Amino acid sequence: DQQEDGGFAGSGYGGYADRTGPGAFNGGGFGNGPHEKGPEGLRLCPWERREEYGFLNALYLTSRDVLTGPGRFFQRMPTRVGLTQPLLFALILGVTAAFLGWIWSLAGSSLQSLLTADLGRAFKGPLWSFFAFVGSPLSITIDVFLRAGLMHLMLMLLGGNQLGFEATFRVAAYGKA
Repeated sequence: DQQEDGGFAGSGYGGYADRTGPGAFNGGGFGNGPHEKGPEGLRLCPWERREEYGFLNALYLTSRDVLTGPGRFFQRMPTRVGLTQPLLFALILGVTAAFLGWIWSLAGSSLQSLLTADLGRAFKGPLWSFFAFVGSPLSITIDVFLRAGLMHLMLMLLGGNQLGFEATFRVAAYGKA
């Protein structure tokens, strides 16, 4: 049920066809209403307005925007609205990936158990994948903070840290898409 321009029907977010020019402040891009603007007048991404788009649609739209137009995405993003939403985005994608990795290892181990005489060795992979899945929220949180910290340190050394740590954290978290 996807529209020609990339958005989902009924989402109110038509993708890139409704964007004109650079689109940072002209009503295109991340919605059209004044309630959607952050403190600097920039647009909040669909993930940070899930109540408007719905959970899965906001996840899809944000991921698509990060992957297909990262320059536009990060240029429009407000930087003083908190770390919670970007971290939640990274956690949901990361835990989902860890879960799918565990399921994939289960499928592989069931096939491997038919070919090997050592069943203990065949099931070690899924066991480690399960532990990775269970520990993924903590490891993802640590990863995002470490990645943001290292990027911000490099930005400070090179003089590119004008927007502060939150902006760097948002790039690290949304970059998990």
